[in-house]
Amino acid sequence: MNKILRYTIIAGIFLVPCIPLFVANGLYFPFISGKNFVFRIIVEIIFGAWIVLALTDKTYRPRKSFILWALGAFIVIIGLADIFGMNPFKSFWSNYERMEGLVGLVHLGLYTLVAGTVLTTTKLWSWFWNTTIGISVIMSFYGIGQLLGWFTINQGGVRLDARLGNATYLAVYVLFHIFITAYLMVSKNMFLGTPSNPRPRTAKYIIGIIIILIETIILYHTATRGAMLGLIGGVLLSAALIVIFGKAHPRIRKVSLGILIATLVVIGGFLGLKDSSFVRESPVLNRFATISLNDATTNSRFVLWNMAIEGFKERPILGWGQENFNYVFNKYYNPVLYNQEQWFDRTHNVIFDWLIAGGILGLVSYLSLYGTIIWSIWRTKDTFTIIEKSILTGMLGGYFIHNLFVFDNLTSYILFFTVAAYIYARTKPARTDTPQVEENRFALPVVIVAFLLILYVVNIKPIRAGTGLIQALTPQTNALTSQSAPYNGNVTQNLADFKRIIGYNTFGTTEAREQLFNMAQQAALSQTPVTGAPEMLQYAIEQGEAQLLATPFDARYYAIYGAFLSRIGQFDQSIETFHKAVELSPRKQSLLYELGAAYAAKNDYASATKYFKEAYDVYPSNEQALILYGASTIYEGK
Repeated sequence: MNKILRYTIIAGIFLVPCIPLFVANGLYFPFISGKNFVFRIIVEIIFGAWIVLALTDKTYRPRKSFILWALGAFIVIIGLADIFGMNPFKSFWSNYERMEGLVGLVHLGLYTLVAGTVLTTTKLWSWFWNTTIGISVIMSFYGIGQLLGWFTINQGGVRLDARLGNATYLAVYVLFHIFITAYLMVSKNMFLGTPSNPRPRTAKYIIGIIIILIETIILYHTATRGAMLGLIGGVLLSAALIVIFGKAHPRIRKVSLGILIATLVVIGGFLGLKDSSFVRESPVLNRFATISLNDATTNSRFVLWNMAIEGFKERPILGWGQENFNYVFNKYYNPVLYNQEQWFDRTHNVIFDWLIAGGILGLVSYLSLYGTIIWSIWRTKDTFTIIEKSILTGMLGGYFIHNLFVFDNLTSYILFFTVAAYIYARTKPARTDTPQVEENRFALPVVIVAFLLILYVVNIKPIRAGTGLIQALTPQTNALTSQSAPYNGNVTQNLADFKRIIGYNTFGTTEAREQLFNMAQQAALSQTPVTGAPEMLQYAIEQGEAQLLATPFDARYYAIYGAFLSRIGQFDQSIETFHKAVELSPRKQSLLYELGAAYAAKNDYASATKYFKEAYDVYPSNEQALILYGASTIYEGK
């Protein structure tokens, strides 16, 4: 039995590197939700098997480790922050677009624990790292296919995104694998071989260099500035550490010094040519050339970070809980962002993200993960060579630099926590005593029952809701009324689908309600009669009120519901809803526009002018505010 459990766990762990290739086209946010559900199911299976294995064999129980203590403290602190945060439900479950929250964090923690306690030999880790490198090569060739026009770039434009659906996600993915490949190349018999099956060194280096070059090209064509800065910073850090501490490796030290100098020369040359036509005419190079403290993206980041500081001041100890930056964004909104995205849910900086999610305790516990991993790497004399230590440190440094400008996703989390598991396993050798097997008749049935329950609640229900939402948004093919009307002139089945989805009571309910508003509005305002439109409209209103009760302090949902009410002509209710939205986000001009427009629709131009003027006074540099204010005064007759 224990052998079966062990092989089940190992098989599950080796499936994890394949997850980035998976895209669930039948799910909402197919590039994100599908990967997360697969990861969660795998983790639940291997953790259940590990529980039974650890209960019956002490060999697989965790050893004392600063890494595991730091990981446990981080999860507990963030859990408390989520419980006492602004929206515990969202903090716990997240949403389809992010799929993080406490559920995601706990699964990552359990994955780290299981991988670190079961993959205890260099041979297993060699196989694992070579597996993930092989998958990254497949991912890179898919990116090359996009570059050559064989495959569609999913987010449009020229920035490669491969099977991840986002250029930033692909960039950090290959960033990790560039360093992982370099690490295995300098590790004894780990790259393309194991201690018992070595490969010729020359061939190993040639293949490794080719992989690194290919993945660097892919990273370049993602045009992700944070990842490129991370690569440069990580390479400089690794090279500098080898130059300083690598006296026992004179050849590699000379190579590192050359890399250090060459990198600095390339940076200097690029800065000297950044205003040339060659750079300006290249979409990719131009993105890198515009990195400055004055470009629009950087300025918007500074504004977001200032909002985050204000939010931290209000809740400094445990923060606002995960997935709750939107409350800070609404309350401390700066109208200078009027021409940017209207509803930010991330600060685009790992420091501020965790400062908001978990306060100072959450941030310190997160940084302690880096601290304990790096400390574990450098504290032992014989576990890693200086070269290995330097490359691993450079990888973590590059990842951290990247995260100063963007935010994490499942694939980067998996790689980071896998590194944590690897360092734990290497620095805490497996027990060498004889396995102590203890019979436990109740462990397996209890674990199976718990697994099935968790599988249903955590995965099956939201998967059904996600697939159901796609179905609910699909026009009926058997409609008997006009094909020119919205949704083929019949939304009765769509309405039934929405009711079923919302009835699941998952984190997909909120997204379903937003889509319900859109469909109900189109059906109600159709020039051609749509069967089921009145019933759908009434149900949408009921669900709008239910959403406001569920999230009474989120301006975004008041704005969405208020706009829906305005579109269907219920201006009094819309005005009431937008007043509440403005209370929650008083400096957001778009809310004042909607409020003024609702009054104008009732021919109450005096009130409309009042709120258009208020919007103008908030930030006069916004020309749209001036135009609306001026037009309203004309209608008012002033």
